[in-house]
Amino acid sequence: MQKKEKAGIIIWRFIYPVLIFFGVEILVESVFMYGHMFRLIGTGEYSFSDMDAMTKSLTDYIYGVSGYISVIRAAVLVPVFALFMKADEKRDMAYGRYVKYGPYKKTWLLILPVVGFIAAVGFNHMVPMLLEALQSFIHVLGRSVFGTDWNVDFFAKYNELSGIIYSGPVWVMVLSIAVAAPVLEEFLYRGLIFKRLRNYLKPVPSMLISAFVFGIMHGNAVQFVYAFILGIFMAFVYEKFKTIWASVIFHAGANLTSLVITLLLPEGGYTITLGAYMLLIVAELAVVFLLLKLVDVKVDRKPAVSQQKEL
Repeated sequence: MQKKEKAGIIIWRFIYPVLIFFGVEILVESVFMYGHMFRLIGTGEYSFSDMDAMTKSLTDYIYGVSGYISVIRAAVLVPVFALFMKADEKRDMAYGRYVKYGPYKKTWLLILPVVGFIAAVGFNHMVPMLLEALQSFIHVLGRSVFGTDWNVDFFAKYNELSGIIYSGPVWVMVLSIAVAAPVLEEFLYRGLIFKRLRNYLKPVPSMLISAFVFGIMHGNAVQFVYAFILGIFMAFVYEKFKTIWASVIFHAGANLTSLVITLLLPEGGYTITLGAYMLLIVAELAVVFLLLKLVDVKVDRKPAVSQQKEL
């Protein structure tokens, strides 16, 4: 007889990985922050009587070492989340829902960084344009209908964070943005949250919910929209390939592309007409969807002939 799960346990299993993620992040940041604070006090540069200067110095310091913090956080959490994913397999066996899938052509994995690259370029172009249009619409709506200025700035928090994320030595940025972040985030949002959702929901709602959580955890409008869209794609890739490394490869390709664009694109970007810009976006996104359609058609992992028996 198949076991039944309690609703409270099901909900808790979606919550605790996120709590662990934030707990480790706070712990690592605290170690860096207090270490720096005591160093400043020891050198006599600041004292507790000058708390404003101390706070600013600590904030600037944490921003400056954010890449190192990201790498350490991943080093701590990736093995933990890998154990959780392994435990999920045993749990699925116990509840009679474990499925072992047959082989697939691993050469199809090679297309994923290409899709990630084009998707990153296309949505880096599209998302800011959409949010700028939405900002203008809100401003006009407030003034014309309610007679007041509704000044919404979707980019303030992102611009502040962007200066943090894309700072420091290049090798640290590559390691944190293109390696540590993709592995850790895919293990959490696809390997745990999406995979657990799939035990109870169909693919599309599971993709949407996990992508929403992935987006909202970024904490600002620009990254929310960008991460939400790419989160759907990464969940789709994971669903098709049935391996977490497929979505990791896609994610790494997208993140590395964003890093290269930020580091190499001239300040202010290139001059291009609005019509040409929109055509470029349409072309980029068309290629992304065509490649994903190709993956959908060509990659179809079937359950293995000998299935795991219910325990």
